Amino acid sequence: MNRAIERFDTFALYEKKGDLKKLVGKDDDEELTVNDAKKLGTKIKFISDGDVAGAIYAGIEKFNVDIYLGIGGAPEGVLAAAAIKCLGGQFQARLVLSNDHEIDKAKKMGIKDLKKKYYINDIVRDDVLFCATGVTGGDLLQGINILDNGFYQSETYVLHHASKLNKKIINKFKI
Repeated sequence: MNRAIERFDTFALYEKKGDLKKLVGKDDDEELTVNDAKKLGTKIKFISDGDVAGAIYAGIEKFNVDIYLGIGGAPEGVLAAAAIKCLGGQFQARLVLSNDHEIDKAKKMGIKDLKKKYYINDIVRDDVLFCATGVTGGDLLQGINILDNGFYQSETYVLHHASKLNKKIINKFKI
């Protein structure tokens, strides 16, 4: 049994074997992992972009997503970790460095262990506030809409860890 199957099997056993409902992953992730998840009867939803939103889906019950797997940039990982911490979820990440320039840059930033697994409290240590405003529409937020009266409407998702705030705010404004 390869390592990817073991990871999914362990998670599925935690939920009760076979109960892993849905996995969200970026469409350019390793096919091996996708095939292994399918062997366990997992439904998979692919997204083409939106690493942060994809990770948030796993923290919101209405999306019925148990786990998000993806390869994205480090800034997106920090944003996703902030949101997931506010939602009370778990997060694990590793740096994926694809060339010598990225490796040198990481070392200059003081990163000694390039293969370290980071957990949520390694990335977001204290209280955190997360805000995101939809520009284009998606499953998580509506995009900017132009209203009949000449106003614009946006939707912002606000999360705060300490106060457990989890709120969507509708904003109307004129430019």
